[in-house]
Amino acid sequence: MTKKFYELSDNQRIDELVKLDYLDSTDKELLQHQDVDKIKALSENTIGITSLPMSVVYPIIVNGKKYVVPMATEEPSVVAAASNGAQRANKNGGFVASITEKLVVGQIVWEVNDVEKLERELLMYTDELADFVQEARPSLINRGGGLDAFQINTYDRFVELLIYIDTVDAMGANIVNSICEYVANKLDQKINMTHLIAVLSNDGSEQIVNVTTKIKLEDLATKNIQGETVAKKIAALSDFTQQSLFRDSTNNKGILNGVFAALIATGNDTRAVSAAVTSFNNASLSKWHIENNQLVGELEIPMPIGTVGGAISSLDSSQVALKLLNVESAKELAQVVASIGLANNLSAMRALVTSGIQSGHMNLQSKSLAISAGAQNDEIELIAKKLNKLKKYDLATAKNMLNEIRGKN
Repeated sequence: MTKKFYELSDNQRIDELVKLDYLDSTDKELLQHQDVDKIKALSENTIGITSLPMSVVYPIIVNGKKYVVPMATEEPSVVAAASNGAQRANKNGGFVASITEKLVVGQIVWEVNDVEKLERELLMYTDELADFVQEARPSLINRGGGLDAFQINTYDRFVELLIYIDTVDAMGANIVNSICEYVANKLDQKINMTHLIAVLSNDGSEQIVNVTTKIKLEDLATKNIQGETVAKKIAALSDFTQQSLFRDSTNNKGILNGVFAALIATGNDTRAVSAAVTSFNNASLSKWHIENNQLVGELEIPMPIGTVGGAISSLDSSQVALKLLNVESAKELAQVVASIGLANNLSAMRALVTSGIQSGHMNLQSKSLAISAGAQNDEIELIAKKLNKLKKYDLATAKNMLNEIRGKN
């Protein structure tokens, strides 16, 4: 019998991806032997490196295209949930995703006594903003990016100039920061003032991804519960989530489990996405309802990420991850990553209203518990199976099992 993908060993999975032309022999070598010196050079005061397992969700269908999505996480249930959710969605055509314009907002602020006067002065030089941006980053203009729009806001004693920058496939933090500082200094000379700050905003409001999926009710059934009943429970839980901040926070965390794992694998900045989500809204990122005998899931999330620059371009593992994904732009990557988030959410919602979240979670955590008990090599799998059979998950039990295996009292 042919083994399923999740049943293969690590090396067998890599070989399968090479066979399917997602990777080549060079990628295989990079995955198995990381350049430690290069990794340490990316940070400050280094004393070593930390690592996370890199897993893959295969396949997930987004906008009709089949993807292999790498995920870097220590939590096995995150990968399992994404895979399970993707499998159910794939049976129904997968996920449909779209994204707004990918713009990063820069923020220049002055503190003044007369805000109306400064606003009038700034308006005199707005025609020169595009030229300032081009002077600051000519290479960005050559790639098709640059100034998209601007906005002036006045406050009690502050004037704020927002510049909206198309950073193309870069996440854009360093690009926009350097542009803001250059533009601010140019304007300071024009208005004979000194700005308070010149820096990007991490609000992410100009990089919103929308994802939907539709699941036939029968594809939600368990051995004991009909699909229609499961769907109604998921819809009810979704309604409750919109009303409870306590539930909402956990729901969003489950979505971000999958999103962040994919972002870490590709070398993207999880803190930027976290900040954008925090300022985005106080409601759940996802919603579920029943329509035309289908469970319909929707996700709306800011996704300020990139496919070039920084750690993305420097880390060999990130380059391999992007090769696996086979995306052509940062916009495409954002849509795939958001779809992973909705896949995680589907699995979590279904588990919560049926068997509960802990059963499957602890089954996958048993190996980690075995390692904590001191198990090595084949002992890990053996103890994990014993723990799952006994359904007792604590360190003392795992240690007793290890002692029995090793013939100790």
